[in-house]
Amino acid sequence: SVKVVVWDTSSQQKYLEVRNEFYKDATVVLMCCSSSTPSSVASLSKWRSELLRYGKDSPHALVADLSHTPTPSPKPSDLTRFCSSYAIPLHSCNLATGENTSELLSILATSYSVRR
Repeated sequence: SVKVVVWDTSSQQKYLEVRNEFYKDATVVLMCCSSSTPSSVASLSKWRSELLRYGKDSPHALVADLSHTPTPSPKPSDLTRFCSSYAIPLHSCNLATGENTSELLSILATSYSVRR
């Protein structure tokens, strides 16, 4: 069995001190962004730096939320470039409809559960 704990801080600064504690025992960290919001995509480098600082060796992946994308593209070029430059897996799903979320969780459970 796999235990999934999700912490969504919505990038809010008031959670800064608390969220750093979440990283240290994580099996995997998912960075999530809206594929249609430039500021969300632009902040990925900041989140990755924070992850490397506090998460040490936690593997990480990027999840692109396609729920607000008018014409969903599974791997938008700016996200693909970001992931390629850091060798980070890119997954996509629609958090509003749930499309691809089961597949995403299955992939993550299979890929990362053996690391613990």
